[in-house]
Amino acid sequence: MFIYLVSQLKTMGDLVSMFYGKEPEWGIVPIALFTMAYTMIGGLPASIVTDWVQAVAIFIFVVIVIVNLFTQVDITADDWAEVSKGKDAGFDAFVSLCFSVFGAEVFNLAFWQRLYAAK
Repeated sequence: MFIYLVSQLKTMGDLVSMFYGKEPEWGIVPIALFTMAYTMIGGLPASIVTDWVQAVAIFIFVVIVIVNLFTQVDITADDWAEVSKGKDAGFDAFVSLCFSVFGAEVFNLAFWQRLYAAK
């Protein structure tokens, strides 16, 4: 769980550094404090609520992206011919991604903590 948490905080720090040019601590400290606060105050139910909020936000984002793809993107016959040539690298990346996400979720201790807490 510690490695999972550290990797998420590091990613947030990297994003703040990349997009805003600030030190990574500007992203790490507020997220760490906020996460610690709502977990200490609300425990597992608060964590489940934040998971729902994230799921709804992701769903809304996916709908927005899909609507934009179907209304704003113009794909020509030449584009289809280019992408249909097929290369192994894309399939290899897809398989690797599936295995890595599966492995991350299997070893994600927060998932198992919620599973046993629900008994």
